[in-house]
Amino acid sequence: MELEEFRKDFVESIRSDGSYRGLTPEEQFVSSVTDRLVDMGELADPIISYFGQRTPKGNAIIDGYSIDSADKSITFFQSDFRNTTDKETITKTDLEQKFKQMKTFLDLANSGTLYKYCDESNEYVKVADDIRRRLAIKYVNSNEEDQSIEKIRFIVFTNASLSSLVKNIADDEFEGRKIERSVWTLERFFELAQSGLDREPIEIHMPDFGSQGIPCLKAVMSENIGYDAYLSIIPGRLLSDIYYKYGSRLLEGNVRAFLSNRGKINQGIRNTILKAPTKFFTYNNGIACTASKVNIAHDDSGFVITDITDLQIINGGQTTASLTSAYIKDGSNLENIFVPAKITVIRDSEEYDDMVQKISRYANSQNKVTDADFFSNHPFHIAFEQLSQKILAPAVNGSVVQTAWYYERARGKYNQEMLKMKESERKAFQLKHPKNQIIKKEELGKYYNSVNLKPYMVTRGAAKNMADFAKEIDEIWSKKQQSINEVFFKKMVCATIIFRQTDKIVAGSSWYETGGFKSQVIPYTISKILYSLPAGYTLDWDKIWRGQSMYPQLTSLVEVVAKETNEFIQDSNGALVSEYAKKQSTWDAYKERKIDLPSDFLKTLVDEEEIKSENRLASKDQKQINDINVEAEIYKLGGEYWRKLYQEGKERKLIGPFDEVVLKIACSMDSNNPKFLTPKQAKDLWKLRQKLGDSGVII
Repeated sequence: MELEEFRKDFVESIRSDGSYRGLTPEEQFVSSVTDRLVDMGELADPIISYFGQRTPKGNAIIDGYSIDSADKSITFFQSDFRNTTDKETITKTDLEQKFKQMKTFLDLANSGTLYKYCDESNEYVKVADDIRRRLAIKYVNSNEEDQSIEKIRFIVFTNASLSSLVKNIADDEFEGRKIERSVWTLERFFELAQSGLDREPIEIHMPDFGSQGIPCLKAVMSENIGYDAYLSIIPGRLLSDIYYKYGSRLLEGNVRAFLSNRGKINQGIRNTILKAPTKFFTYNNGIACTASKVNIAHDDSGFVITDITDLQIINGGQTTASLTSAYIKDGSNLENIFVPAKITVIRDSEEYDDMVQKISRYANSQNKVTDADFFSNHPFHIAFEQLSQKILAPAVNGSVVQTAWYYERARGKYNQEMLKMKESERKAFQLKHPKNQIIKKEELGKYYNSVNLKPYMVTRGAAKNMADFAKEIDEIWSKKQQSINEVFFKKMVCATIIFRQTDKIVAGSSWYETGGFKSQVIPYTISKILYSLPAGYTLDWDKIWRGQSMYPQLTSLVEVVAKETNEFIQDSNGALVSEYAKKQSTWDAYKERKIDLPSDFLKTLVDEEEIKSENRLASKDQKQINDINVEAEIYKLGGEYWRKLYQEGKERKLIGPFDEVVLKIACSMDSNNPKFLTPKQAKDLWKLRQKLGDSGVII
């Protein structure tokens, strides 16, 4: 795909998606781009809400903001959407004006004067007070949640091209804090899509941070293992400076989620930094990192790493964040602090993402953060993706073409598939997999918790909601894999339809103001309706599936309940609505409010026993499919694989007499006298394989 074709496709997608959701192209552009930036780690749970006012200091304008609790940063963003497929240019003057407008907003918030330029009921009055409070925090006591802001960022995103006269975008400063300024253009998104990566790789050049390089030792290992390993010692100030510049982008997904969920100061690390810096190397376990490439040089002290590409901190995020916090808040110069580091450079680009996830899982097993990021190669995701490929949606609205719901378990996979296709193939692919029928991994967690009565969890943001979703699905998977079946898949598609159509209803309602509380109203509305159903009855999920849409009686009820939900949410007793909605007590209070269910809606409800009966049949079918898949996988792995597993399990004394029986059968499968496993033995062998993996055997 060429750039101009990408530009046309991008703008047309914005228009059509916006039309479907009841949003203007500008509003859809903001929504679409913030979603992409969240996927790339540039934003964390953004609040999209326009603010624009004239003031004596100039216009104060933002399209929204994002507070990242992992790296203590706040980001303000403003869009510049050109509703044309022609190439247009954004100049340096345009950019400076937008950055100035965001800085004016920040200045009004910090000075406590923003309320003078808007109605006192405007939510941004409370937002401004919260920003002012966070900026004023200088010190946090042990066991307190650190809600301070250490870093400020301004982002402009546009579908225009950056003027060739703009050579660089300099950072700014505010009240002693650096303001990092950046712009995302269509070309930047295009280049990222062309690269096949889900984010821009971080390129770290040590001289940029006043260092000639990080001293290192390379481990001597076999050449055909796909990676290189280095042991290193990183000066604390250097690590702090790198983290301050790149923030959460340095943190691999589950580490970021862990820091966001934790929120409290690690007093032990902090005390060591401030009171015993020379002991830091001894007391601290250090950090574990991955990278795709490093450059090595030689100086008087030996070998040093001068450049690192795509650095990701896999373990030790709290250590790294604590160093930056001590430098900024406590004034520590971080002298005499050195951090041990293990750096794994993954050479095989095909295995890169999978290996990063596995290293992260094993490196963090001791602090239970593995649930925080539901890995895309978890068996549930694979099973759900397989169901999405197998099950076609009914043809609707007079069409004779059946479509599929595309489950994107790995970020950017849909676009990456299309970029490899010829135009005719791409059109056929899009016809079968329309863009409005893509379900991303994080979205699935949001839809799942909305229909499972956890709206407060959905409003806590993608990372925390995903952690909760992961924990629940992991438990279901470990106990009853066959429940992830055709009925489950169809219900999740229906949950997707309900969520997205509720979004459209809210956006198009006369009572809804642009920049309101749609992201809170939607999950609360859905959960409230489902909670209010009479005992023993549920929605007609099959009717939603067959029509690929909410039926009229449900649509009418959503329209009524959404308005009531909006009124309830806004009555937040002075608290920020976005924070108020995150509390389980808020949901408990809303559950107590009675809503009247119209008789025509009640007539559409289905006896839950019918659903359970259908699910039992689907589970039985899925169990047979799962059993067949297990046997096929066992024979596909081959006798040599099982012989190696048997040998290591025996050496480490991890297998018992019964385990030995099934393993020996598997070992014989490519011999002259092969034996065959019964279905039960196959399942037992697969469980044994997983048990060995959990015990540290490479499976």
